[in-house]
Order: sequence, then structure tokens, then C-alpha cells
Amino acid sequence: MGKKNIDVVKAWSRGYPASSHNGNFRTDGMGLWSYNLLIGATVAGEKVLALYRASGEYKSQTTSQHVARAQAYSDKAIHPAIFRQYKFDPVKG
Repeated sequence: MGKKNIDVVKAWSRGYPASSHNGNFRTDGMGLWSYNLLIGATVAGEKVLALYRASGEYKSQTTSQHVARAQAYSDKAIHPAIFRQYKFDPVKG
């Protein structure tokens, strides 16, 4: 059963998998995706969020909403260009 967007974000913050009712917002507990765009990742135990918003790099209104919802649950929020420079290890974070 699909979750509300806030439930997906909370699951990501706790390291658990979850998916929205339509699957467009999901987490495996380590990464966080808006559609097929990785917007969040676990790096050295911290939740790092890419600010895909009007002030960073705009993708869509829905992705901006996903980012806004996740920002309160992230440890660090950074510009998407910097986020893409990270090398994410799905096992180690």
C-alpha cells in the first residue's frame, strides 16, 4: 500500500523503504527519488538532500514539493551540482 509523501520522507530519515501511492516518490532507505531523479542520499550516516528547487536547479513543481517536504528531515541540503559530485555507495551510504 502506498504511503503519503510525509511517510516516505520519514521512512528515508529512518533508513526504511517506502513508496508513495503512485510510486513517483520513493526510498529504499538510503536514496530518495522524485520520479527517477535521485534527490537524496545517505552519506556517512547523514541524509543529504539536493535542492532541486527554483533557488537551485528547477526540475518540476512536484519535485520541488518533494524536496521541500524532505528538507526538514535532511541533515544537509546542498546545490544539485555539488550533490551530483558525490559517489553514492548503496551499501555504505
